[in-house]
Amino acid sequence: MTRRWMTVVVGGGLAAAVAGCGGGAGAGGDGGAADAVAATPVRVSFARLDTLREQVSAPGQTSVLREGHVRAPFAGVLTSLTVTDGDRVAAGEVIGAMISLNSEAALDGARAMLASALTAADSADARQALALARADRVERSIRAPEAGVVLSHSASPGDRLAEGDEIVRLAAAGSTIFIADVAQSDAVGVRAGQPVEIRLAAESAPIRGVIHGVLPAASSVAFTVPVRVDLGADLATPAVGLFGTATITVGRQAGVVAVPTAAVLTDDITGVARVAVVRGGRALWVVVKKGLVDRGYVGVAGRGLAPGDTVIVSGQVGLPDSTRVLVSP
Repeated sequence: MTRRWMTVVVGGGLAAAVAGCGGGAGAGGDGGAADAVAATPVRVSFARLDTLREQVSAPGQTSVLREGHVRAPFAGVLTSLTVTDGDRVAAGEVIGAMISLNSEAALDGARAMLASALTAADSADARQALALARADRVERSIRAPEAGVVLSHSASPGDRLAEGDEIVRLAAAGSTIFIADVAQSDAVGVRAGQPVEIRLAAESAPIRGVIHGVLPAASSVAFTVPVRVDLGADLATPAVGLFGTATITVGRQAGVVAVPTAAVLTDDITGVARVAVVRGGRALWVVVKKGLVDRGYVGVAGRGLAPGDTVIVSGQVGLPDSTRVLVSP
Protein backbone atom coordinates (compact mmCIF):
# COMPACT_ATOMS: atom_id res chain seq x y z
CA MET A 1 0.00 0.00 0.00
CA THR A 2 1.33 3.45 -0.90
CA ARG A 3 1.85 5.74 2.07
CA ARG A 4 3.12 9.29 2.35
CA TRP A 5 6.00 9.99 4.69
CA MET A 6 6.41 13.35 6.31
CA THR A 7 9.19 15.26 8.04
CA VAL A 8 8.39 16.79 11.44
CA VAL A 9 10.35 19.82 12.66
CA VAL A 10 11.23 19.26 16.30
CA GLY A 11 11.01 22.35 18.50
CA GLY A 12 13.64 23.37 20.97
CA GLY A 13 11.81 22.03 24.02
CA LEU A 14 11.42 18.54 22.56
CA ALA A 15 14.98 18.58 21.25
CA ALA A 16 16.23 19.45 24.71
CA ALA A 17 14.18 16.65 26.21
CA VAL A 18 15.60 14.17 23.69
CA ALA A 19 19.13 15.44 24.38
CA GLY A 20 18.51 15.03 28.09
CA CYS A 21 17.42 11.43 27.58
CA GLY A 22 20.77 10.58 26.06
CA GLY A 23 22.74 11.80 29.07
CA GLY A 24 23.24 8.35 30.58
CA ALA A 25 23.86 7.90 34.30
CA GLY A 26 24.91 11.50 34.75
CA ALA A 27 21.44 12.69 33.83
CA GLY A 28 19.98 11.71 37.17
CA GLY A 29 18.08 8.79 38.67
CA ASP A 30 15.01 9.21 36.43
CA GLY A 31 16.95 9.10 33.08
CA GLY A 32 15.61 5.59 32.23
CA ALA A 33 12.01 6.72 32.71
CA ALA A 34 12.57 9.74 30.46
CA ASP A 35 13.97 7.42 27.74
CA ALA A 36 10.90 5.21 27.93
CA VAL A 37 8.54 8.17 27.61
CA ALA A 38 10.40 9.70 24.66
CA ALA A 39 10.75 6.43 22.68
CA THR A 40 8.13 5.62 20.02
CA PRO A 41 6.86 2.04 20.10
CA VAL A 42 7.32 0.21 16.78
CA ARG A 43 7.20 -3.31 15.38
CA VAL A 44 10.13 -4.60 13.39
CA SER A 45 11.28 -7.33 11.03
CA PHE A 46 14.55 -8.03 9.24
CA ALA A 47 15.97 -7.50 5.79
CA ARG A 48 17.07 -10.72 4.16
CA LEU A 49 18.90 -11.99 1.10
CA ASP A 50 16.31 -13.68 -1.09
CA THR A 51 15.41 -15.00 -4.53
CA LEU A 52 12.32 -13.23 -5.82
CA ARG A 53 10.06 -14.42 -8.60
CA GLU A 54 8.66 -12.23 -11.35
CA GLN A 55 5.14 -13.46 -12.03
CA VAL A 56 2.25 -12.87 -14.42
CA SER A 57 -1.36 -13.80 -13.58
CA ALA A 58 -4.08 -14.56 -16.09
CA PRO A 59 -7.59 -16.07 -16.03
CA GLY A 60 -8.50 -19.09 -18.12
CA GLN A 61 -10.19 -22.47 -18.23
CA THR A 62 -9.44 -26.14 -18.73
CA SER A 63 -9.72 -27.85 -22.08
CA VAL A 64 -8.99 -31.29 -23.54
CA LEU A 65 -6.49 -31.94 -26.31
CA ARG A 66 -7.89 -35.32 -27.30
CA GLU A 67 -11.37 -36.76 -26.87
CA GLY A 68 -12.36 -40.38 -27.37
CA HIS A 69 -15.80 -41.34 -28.72
CA VAL A 70 -17.30 -44.75 -28.06
CA ARG A 71 -19.84 -45.49 -30.82
CA ALA A 72 -22.33 -48.25 -31.62
CA PRO A 73 -20.59 -50.93 -33.75
CA PHE A 74 -23.86 -51.85 -35.49
CA ALA A 75 -27.57 -51.08 -35.40
CA GLY A 76 -28.93 -52.59 -32.22
CA VAL A 77 -30.03 -52.17 -28.63
CA LEU A 78 -27.77 -51.06 -25.78
CA THR A 79 -28.29 -53.77 -23.18
CA SER A 80 -25.97 -52.38 -20.49
CA LEU A 81 -23.80 -49.36 -19.62
CA THR A 82 -21.66 -49.58 -16.48
CA VAL A 83 -20.13 -46.07 -16.41
CA THR A 84 -21.48 -42.58 -15.93
CA ASP A 85 -20.14 -39.03 -16.22
CA GLY A 86 -16.92 -38.48 -14.26
CA ASP A 87 -15.94 -42.16 -14.03
CA ARG A 88 -12.36 -43.13 -14.83
CA VAL A 89 -11.84 -45.99 -17.27
CA ALA A 90 -8.83 -48.04 -18.32
CA ALA A 91 -7.87 -48.82 -21.89
CA GLY A 92 -9.89 -51.84 -23.10
CA GLU A 93 -12.18 -51.83 -20.07
CA VAL A 94 -15.69 -53.23 -20.74
CA ILE A 95 -18.18 -50.43 -20.15
CA GLY A 96 -21.34 -51.91 -21.71
CA ALA A 97 -22.89 -54.31 -24.21
CA MET A 98 -25.08 -54.25 -27.33
CA ILE A 99 -27.23 -56.75 -29.21
CA SER A 100 -28.14 -56.43 -32.91
CA LEU A 101 -31.64 -55.44 -33.98
CA ASN A 102 -32.17 -58.76 -35.83
CA SER A 103 -31.14 -60.76 -32.77
CA GLU A 104 -33.37 -58.65 -30.55
CA ALA A 105 -36.30 -59.19 -32.96
CA ALA A 106 -35.73 -62.97 -33.04
CA LEU A 107 -35.65 -63.16 -29.26
CA ASP A 108 -38.78 -61.03 -28.91
CA GLY A 109 -40.60 -63.24 -31.48
CA ALA A 110 -39.63 -66.46 -29.72
CA ARG A 111 -40.72 -65.08 -26.34
CA ALA A 112 -44.05 -64.04 -27.84
CA MET A 113 -44.55 -67.55 -29.31
CA LEU A 114 -43.88 -69.10 -25.91
CA ALA A 115 -46.26 -66.74 -24.17
CA SER A 116 -49.08 -67.46 -26.63
CA ALA A 117 -48.58 -71.25 -26.88
CA LEU A 118 -51.81 -73.19 -26.23
CA THR A 119 -50.62 -76.76 -26.57
CA ALA A 120 -47.60 -78.76 -25.47
CA ALA A 121 -46.44 -78.98 -29.07
CA ASP A 122 -46.68 -75.20 -29.47
CA SER A 123 -44.67 -74.72 -26.27
CA ALA A 124 -41.99 -77.12 -27.47
CA ASP A 125 -41.71 -75.30 -30.80
CA ALA A 126 -41.50 -71.93 -29.03
CA ARG A 127 -38.78 -73.15 -26.66
CA GLN A 128 -36.79 -74.48 -29.59
CA ALA A 129 -37.16 -71.15 -31.42
CA LEU A 130 -36.04 -69.27 -28.28
CA ALA A 131 -33.00 -71.53 -27.90
CA LEU A 132 -32.05 -70.97 -31.54
CA ALA A 133 -32.50 -67.19 -31.19
CA ARG A 134 -30.24 -67.13 -28.14
CA ALA A 135 -27.63 -69.28 -29.85
CA ASP A 136 -27.59 -67.15 -32.99
CA ARG A 137 -27.81 -63.76 -31.32
CA VAL A 138 -25.20 -61.14 -32.29
CA GLU A 139 -23.96 -59.44 -29.11
CA ARG A 140 -20.82 -57.42 -28.50
CA SER A 141 -19.11 -55.89 -25.47
CA ILE A 142 -18.48 -52.14 -25.57
CA ARG A 143 -14.91 -51.29 -24.54
CA ALA A 144 -13.11 -48.02 -23.79
CA PRO A 145 -10.66 -47.27 -26.63
CA GLU A 146 -8.14 -45.70 -24.22
CA ALA A 147 -7.70 -44.69 -20.61
CA GLY A 148 -9.47 -41.51 -19.55
CA VAL A 149 -12.45 -39.93 -17.84
CA VAL A 150 -16.07 -40.08 -19.00
CA LEU A 151 -17.14 -36.57 -20.00
CA SER A 152 -20.70 -37.45 -21.03
CA HIS A 153 -22.93 -40.29 -22.20
CA SER A 154 -25.49 -40.07 -25.01
CA ALA A 155 -27.36 -43.35 -24.52
CA SER A 156 -28.82 -45.47 -21.74
CA PRO A 157 -29.59 -49.21 -21.46
CA GLY A 158 -32.58 -50.14 -23.60
CA ASP A 159 -31.99 -47.43 -26.22
CA ARG A 160 -32.08 -48.42 -29.90
CA LEU A 161 -29.01 -47.11 -31.72
CA ALA A 162 -28.02 -46.81 -35.33
CA GLU A 163 -24.54 -47.84 -36.43
CA GLY A 164 -22.06 -45.12 -35.45
CA ASP A 165 -24.26 -43.42 -32.85
CA GLU A 166 -22.24 -42.02 -29.94
CA ILE A 167 -22.60 -43.84 -26.63
CA VAL A 168 -19.89 -42.25 -24.45
CA ARG A 169 -17.49 -39.31 -24.81
CA LEU A 170 -14.11 -39.61 -23.04
CA ALA A 171 -11.34 -37.18 -22.13
CA ALA A 172 -8.13 -39.08 -22.82
CA ALA A 173 -5.85 -39.47 -19.82
CA GLY A 174 -3.11 -36.84 -19.73
CA SER A 175 -4.76 -34.66 -22.36
CA THR A 176 -6.31 -32.03 -20.05
CA ILE A 177 -4.71 -28.60 -20.46
CA PHE A 178 -5.34 -25.06 -19.24
CA ILE A 179 -5.75 -22.14 -21.66
CA ALA A 180 -4.73 -18.87 -19.98
CA ASP A 181 -5.75 -15.54 -21.49
CA VAL A 182 -2.58 -13.51 -20.89
CA ALA A 183 -2.57 -9.76 -21.46
CA GLN A 184 -0.62 -8.91 -24.61
CA SER A 185 1.70 -6.63 -22.61
CA ASP A 186 2.60 -9.53 -20.29
CA ALA A 187 2.90 -12.18 -23.00
CA VAL A 188 6.32 -10.84 -24.05
CA GLY A 189 7.99 -12.61 -21.13
CA VAL A 190 6.10 -15.90 -21.46
CA ARG A 191 8.22 -18.78 -22.74
CA ALA A 192 7.85 -22.54 -23.11
CA GLY A 193 9.00 -24.48 -20.06
CA GLN A 194 8.16 -21.82 -17.46
CA PRO A 195 6.47 -23.15 -14.30
CA VAL A 196 2.82 -22.31 -13.65
CA GLU A 197 0.58 -22.58 -10.60
CA ILE A 198 -3.13 -22.83 -11.37
CA ARG A 199 -5.98 -22.36 -8.92
CA LEU A 200 -9.30 -23.77 -10.09
CA ALA A 201 -12.65 -23.03 -8.50
CA ALA A 202 -13.36 -26.78 -8.40
CA GLU A 203 -10.04 -27.76 -6.76
CA SER A 204 -8.95 -27.04 -3.18
CA ALA A 205 -5.23 -27.33 -3.88
CA PRO A 206 -3.24 -25.53 -6.59
CA ILE A 207 -2.41 -27.42 -9.78
CA ARG A 208 1.14 -27.42 -11.14
CA GLY A 209 1.76 -26.97 -14.83
CA VAL A 210 4.30 -25.96 -17.45
CA ILE A 211 3.99 -23.49 -20.32
CA HIS A 212 3.70 -25.38 -23.62
CA GLY A 213 3.60 -22.29 -25.79
CA VAL A 214 1.76 -19.18 -26.90
CA LEU A 215 -1.11 -19.92 -29.27
CA PRO A 216 -1.58 -17.79 -32.40
CA ALA A 217 -5.27 -16.84 -31.92
CA ALA A 218 -4.82 -13.51 -30.11
CA SER A 219 -7.89 -11.39 -29.26
CA SER A 220 -7.95 -7.88 -30.69
CA VAL A 221 -10.97 -7.07 -28.53
CA ALA A 222 -9.76 -8.19 -25.10
CA PHE A 223 -6.07 -7.57 -25.95
CA THR A 224 -5.13 -11.02 -24.69
CA VAL A 225 -3.10 -13.94 -26.02
CA PRO A 226 -4.07 -17.58 -25.35
CA VAL A 227 -1.30 -19.54 -23.69
CA ARG A 228 -1.40 -23.34 -23.42
CA VAL A 229 -0.39 -24.81 -20.05
CA ASP A 230 0.27 -28.56 -19.83
CA LEU A 231 -1.00 -29.90 -16.51
CA GLY A 232 0.59 -32.47 -14.25
CA ALA A 233 -1.16 -35.35 -12.53
CA ASP A 234 -2.57 -33.19 -9.69
CA LEU A 235 -5.98 -32.57 -11.26
CA ALA A 236 -8.38 -34.83 -9.35
CA THR A 237 -11.18 -34.81 -11.93
CA PRO A 238 -10.14 -33.72 -15.44
CA ALA A 239 -12.95 -31.79 -17.09
CA VAL A 240 -13.64 -29.21 -19.77
CA GLY A 241 -14.50 -25.62 -18.91
CA LEU A 242 -13.28 -25.35 -15.29
CA PHE A 243 -12.41 -21.69 -14.67
CA GLY A 244 -9.35 -20.59 -12.73
CA THR A 245 -6.31 -18.33 -12.55
CA ALA A 246 -2.80 -19.17 -13.76
CA THR A 247 0.25 -17.61 -12.12
CA ILE A 248 3.25 -17.86 -14.44
CA THR A 249 6.80 -17.42 -13.17
CA VAL A 250 8.45 -15.53 -16.03
CA GLY A 251 11.72 -14.72 -14.24
CA ARG A 252 13.76 -14.85 -11.04
CA GLN A 253 16.20 -12.51 -9.32
CA ALA A 254 18.67 -14.14 -6.95
CA GLY A 255 20.73 -12.44 -4.26
CA VAL A 256 18.25 -9.59 -3.75
CA VAL A 257 17.96 -7.67 -0.47
CA ALA A 258 14.28 -8.00 0.45
CA VAL A 259 12.15 -6.50 3.22
CA PRO A 260 8.47 -6.98 4.13
CA THR A 261 6.23 -4.84 1.94
CA ALA A 262 4.94 -3.03 5.05
CA ALA A 263 8.45 -1.71 5.69
CA VAL A 264 8.49 0.44 2.53
CA LEU A 265 6.71 3.79 2.54
CA THR A 266 6.29 5.64 -0.74
CA ASP A 267 5.50 9.34 -1.02
CA ASP A 268 2.43 9.54 -3.26
CA ILE A 269 3.56 12.93 -4.68
CA THR A 270 7.28 12.53 -5.26
CA GLY A 271 7.32 8.74 -5.59
CA VAL A 272 10.34 8.48 -3.27
CA ALA A 273 10.43 5.18 -1.33
CA ARG A 274 12.03 4.90 2.11
CA VAL A 275 12.70 2.27 4.76
CA ALA A 276 13.20 3.03 8.47
CA VAL A 277 16.20 1.08 9.83
CA VAL A 278 16.73 0.71 13.58
CA ARG A 279 20.29 1.40 14.72
CA GLY A 280 21.37 2.23 18.24
CA GLY A 281 17.77 2.46 19.36
CA ARG A 282 16.92 5.12 16.76
CA ALA A 283 15.03 5.06 13.46
CA LEU A 284 17.15 6.09 10.48
CA TRP A 285 15.46 6.63 7.12
CA VAL A 286 17.07 5.08 4.05
CA VAL A 287 15.99 5.98 0.52
CA VAL A 288 15.52 2.80 -1.55
CA LYS A 289 14.59 1.72 -5.04
CA LYS A 290 11.84 -0.91 -5.14
CA GLY A 291 12.05 -4.06 -7.24
CA LEU A 292 10.06 -7.29 -7.50
CA VAL A 293 7.30 -8.13 -5.02
CA ASP A 294 6.94 -11.79 -4.08
CA ARG A 295 5.24 -13.60 -1.18
CA GLY A 296 4.90 -10.46 0.95
CA TYR A 297 8.47 -9.23 0.39
CA VAL A 298 9.80 -6.53 -1.93
CA GLY A 299 13.29 -6.28 -3.32
CA VAL A 300 15.02 -3.01 -2.39
CA ALA A 301 18.32 -1.35 -3.19
CA GLY A 302 19.69 1.53 -1.15
CA ARG A 303 22.89 2.72 0.48
CA GLY A 304 23.03 1.79 4.14
CA LEU A 305 20.67 -1.20 3.91
CA ALA A 306 22.01 -4.75 4.16
CA PRO A 307 20.72 -8.26 4.93
CA GLY A 308 20.09 -8.70 8.64
CA ASP A 309 19.23 -5.04 9.26
CA THR A 310 16.27 -4.39 11.55
CA VAL A 311 13.52 -2.55 9.67
CA ILE A 312 10.32 -1.04 11.05
CA VAL A 313 7.09 -2.52 9.67
CA SER A 314 4.57 -0.75 11.94
CA GLY A 315 4.61 2.63 13.67
CA GLN A 316 7.00 4.38 11.27
CA VAL A 317 4.47 6.63 9.52
CA GLY A 318 5.32 10.28 10.28
CA LEU A 319 8.36 9.26 12.35
CA PRO A 320 11.18 11.89 12.16
CA ASP A 321 14.68 10.73 11.29
CA SER A 322 16.84 9.70 14.29
CA THR A 323 13.83 9.38 16.59
CA ARG A 324 14.35 7.06 19.54
CA VAL A 325 12.19 3.94 19.18
CA LEU A 326 11.07 1.15 21.45
CA VAL A 327 10.69 -2.23 19.79
CA SER A 328 7.36 -3.85 20.75
CA PRO A 329 7.19 -7.62 21.04
